[in-house]
Amino acid sequence: MRALVSLCLVFGLSWGAAAELPQVVGKARTIQVVAGDSLYELGLRYGLAIEHFAFANNLPAQLAVARSGELTVPNRRILPNNPPAEGLVVNLPERGVFLFRNGSFDKFYPVAIGQPGRFATPTGQFELVSRVKDPTWMPPEWAGLGKDTVVPAGANNPLGDRWMGLSMSGLGLHSTTQPTSIGQAASHGCMRMYPAMSHDLFDRVKVGMPVRIEYEPVKLGRDPETGSLCLSIFPDVYGRCPLLPRAHELLAAAGVQDWLDEKTLARWVANPQGLPQTFAEGQVGLQFQGQEIGEPGLLLKSSQGIYASIESLRRLGVTSVYDPATKSVTLTNKEISQSYLPTDGVVLDGKLYLPVRLCLPALSINYHWDGPQKSLVID
Repeated sequence: MRALVSLCLVFGLSWGAAAELPQVVGKARTIQVVAGDSLYELGLRYGLAIEHFAFANNLPAQLAVARSGELTVPNRRILPNNPPAEGLVVNLPERGVFLFRNGSFDKFYPVAIGQPGRFATPTGQFELVSRVKDPTWMPPEWAGLGKDTVVPAGANNPLGDRWMGLSMSGLGLHSTTQPTSIGQAASHGCMRMYPAMSHDLFDRVKVGMPVRIEYEPVKLGRDPETGSLCLSIFPDVYGRCPLLPRAHELLAAAGVQDWLDEKTLARWVANPQGLPQTFAEGQVGLQFQGQEIGEPGLLLKSSQGIYASIESLRRLGVTSVYDPATKSVTLTNKEISQSYLPTDGVVLDGKLYLPVRLCLPALSINYHWDGPQKSLVID
């Protein structure tokens, strides 16, 4: 297996040409379990691996639940950054592959990945070059079965009954005869799948699709339903991307490095559960002339205060003019005009958000915060 250095993908944000934060997809839910319930069976039911349940619920990664109680089903996740319109993205620390079709996210599948060290699954940009039902297996040297050995399709073939080969020799996604290993770092570099899920993916992909394999244990995203910002942290399974510096890097790239207190971040890093954790709320009300005009994404509430989007200010009667030469925006309320740079606020998804304590008083707009109603009220 070729040794490749993993990439921790970085994205930048700039006013006027900002990258969009990846979306949070899926619904959070909990279920009741009793001691002895099979995490493997639950994984098959909910499209997850034992490790996904273990990370999210602080459980040992074992077949059965040791105690009765409530269990989080971690089907809520942050999509990859810059996904293809048609293709696959595998995130190794997340132990899963994302399928995109027709320009949107289609489905998530759990996988087993390569063992740390010599057999770590490589990262990079690949292409799907083959789809084979009931493949034969020609064991590589590490298997110790002899140079001319060929293992036919059947119960003794570790590739199972589906093979999706990539544009790197010997690398692919495939079914397996060891389904309880899904979610583990247990393979010799390939990505194993539950047999039924490998059939499902096999029928949805086609030769020529791009396949990106990335190593991203920290993900920053935005919930489109609430406008909130979320951070997911997974165990650094290959020890390639220290979690705390990576989290700082992503938060700084988005301009929200001060929005998550260090104690909370340190706690999340020490216990990486892979769950999208909310650290800035977007579901904040905005009341003007006695009417509620708020909606997700108009305001953001963080530890640094409330930030108002330019769109929200327009709804208050403020006009705005963007100057691409200076990358500044000029806001005018009646006879008062003020100009602001991106560094005065935060740019998210191509939109500038300004702290209300900076812009509203400067535009002679009086306001107060209604805590019980969780709403910014324009007086």
